[in-house]
Amino acid sequence: MENDLLLDRYVAGLKMVSWVFALLQLVVVFTNLLLPTANTNFGQFAYPTIFLIAFLANSAIALTSNAQNYRYLLPVSIGLIFFLSVVLAIIQQIDNDLEVINQNLGRYMDYQFSTGIMFIVVSVLYLRYLITAFLSVAFTVVTLIIVYLNFQISDLFFSFNVNEILSDGLAINTQWFVLMVSFVLFSAIVSVVASWQFDRLTSQASNVERANQQLGRYFSPEVKAEIEKANLAEMSDQNKQSLVAVLFTDINGFTQMTEKMEPGEVVKLISEYQSKMVAAIFSSGGTVDKFIGDAVMATFGTPTSRGNDAQNAFDCARKMQIAMSQWSKERSEANLPVISHRIGIHFGPCIIGNIGGEQRVEFTVLGDTVNVANRLCDACKNYDAEILLSEDLANRLSEEIKSEIIDNFEIRGRKEKMKVHKLSM
Repeated sequence: MENDLLLDRYVAGLKMVSWVFALLQLVVVFTNLLLPTANTNFGQFAYPTIFLIAFLANSAIALTSNAQNYRYLLPVSIGLIFFLSVVLAIIQQIDNDLEVINQNLGRYMDYQFSTGIMFIVVSVLYLRYLITAFLSVAFTVVTLIIVYLNFQISDLFFSFNVNEILSDGLAINTQWFVLMVSFVLFSAIVSVVASWQFDRLTSQASNVERANQQLGRYFSPEVKAEIEKANLAEMSDQNKQSLVAVLFTDINGFTQMTEKMEPGEVVKLISEYQSKMVAAIFSSGGTVDKFIGDAVMATFGTPTSRGNDAQNAFDCARKMQIAMSQWSKERSEANLPVISHRIGIHFGPCIIGNIGGEQRVEFTVLGDTVNVANRLCDACKNYDAEILLSEDLANRLSEEIKSEIIDNFEIRGRKEKMKVHKLSM
């Protein structure tokens, strides 16, 4: 998940930087055609031509880049930057009289920094910290090397005297030179820091998205949306007590059924069963608390109540039975063993929250209600029942149910006996 998010961001960055370069290069093409700045016929042809080629290349990258070809187009894009820089330097040397340039190198020095600054700033659009850092360092170093070489090939000198600067082509405006060097360094630092910060924010967003994906595994879409709107930290940091409907399911005869099955077949069977149960739970506004082997534990009313949680749990049991009936028909037609299961549901107070230590934390519910629901599911075997409901849950249903009453139902470890409803659907 995180890698997918990063790749999507990288592709978006490559598209963005390619479109920006393409737009800039198209502007230069029209500028050179309408108002030529070259000194020779060669330059008047070469400048718009090379920028037109760069425009077409960047446009192609922007239009075709995707997750599959990103790693191939990225080096092409970066290589295109250096290629354009080198070719422009060569054209400039051919188009200009080197003797005139050498005599006026101090004035030309004012323009040595502009290209580097442009590429450094635009590199942020790649949305990759390391690429921005690489290009920032590269163009900073290249710019400083060019400045150093200019001092080696000519008698350049710094001056604060305006008249001297205007009259002597080898005089360098000290204040402007310092300002441009500062601009290069400032652009590099800001670009790298901004890119690093964007990387950090994207990682945080990736973590949030991954957490949201995890929510989707346990909560129905409606409940997940409510959690995302609320402050999840406030909802989960402190454990609370609340009335909850707890539902357990378990496959009948699962151990005997799977004794002769291959491990892969067992996993496939459990996965198919659990997917059907989860669909029923989510469609009823419930929460998948945990999977215990072939058993499923679901809660209704966590992390917040959705109204009549007892009715939602009962509706979930009904949907589960419909799904199991359809599944049994499909397996029978495929000459596979028919699967049946049992369901136990209870309603009562539970502790809701994060349970565990620093190494592992689990959002779950605890309490006697959970134990009773689990015992009811197990007791289905003894009473030949599909579903056993507690009286506490039945009293909260918004519909009349036809059931067989079991009085004085005993829960192991619990002194108080209870009334239970036996149902078949």
